[in-house]
Parts: sequence; structure tokens; C-alpha cells
Amino acid sequence: MRKTDAPILFHNNKIRLAVLTTAFVLSLSACVTEKPNPDLVLAREAFAAATEVESAKFAPSYYHKAEETYREAMSFYKDQKYKEAVKEFRLARAYAEKAENAARIGRQKAGEEGL
Repeated sequence: MRKTDAPILFHNNKIRLAVLTTAFVLSLSACVTEKPNPDLVLAREAFAAATEVESAKFAPSYYHKAEETYREAMSFYKDQKYKEAVKEFRLARAYAEKAENAARIGRQKAGEEGL
């Protein structure tokens, strides 16, 4: 029987190199997830909040501006035009927040309590 200094699994340098390379590649691939753009997330959540309080019914102009601007921003984002996308996301967020606030006021005036 042959006596070795290293464990049997790593007795060959080629195997050792393959194992280390695989471990290195797997560790790098775990770090590849992309961090979401904060302006995208804020605009999306503001638009969702506006939708939740029925802004399309109570503040249609702001709601439709928010919707249109958000879609434009997503188009820029998908085309990797990030500078334009950020500008549109911020505008969409502003319109969505105005739509939400106007819808809440409209709901109160109409007697619909709640949200």
C-alpha cells in the first residue's frame, strides 16, 4: 500500500486544482445577484399604494400620469438607460404619491372611511 501525506481525495494535483476551481467559481456565482435600484423600488411601492386606495377612481389624472411615467421608466431600465430611468422613476413616484394623497382626500369627502 502506498503511503501519502495528503488525503486520498487530493492525491493528484489535477484533482486538487479542479476541486479548488469549482469551489472558487461557486463562491463567486453566489455573489452575482443584482441589488435592486432604490428608485425603482420606491416608485413601484408608491404606485402600489396609489392603486390600493383606488386612485384611478378618485384621482385619475395623477394616477394615469404615474402609470404612464412608471411604464416609461421601466422601458428605460430594461434598455439599460439608467440615468433616464432614475429620472422617470422619481417622477412616477411623485405622481403616485400625489394620486394616493388625492384619493385619500377624495374618499374622505365621499364618506368612504378606512384606508
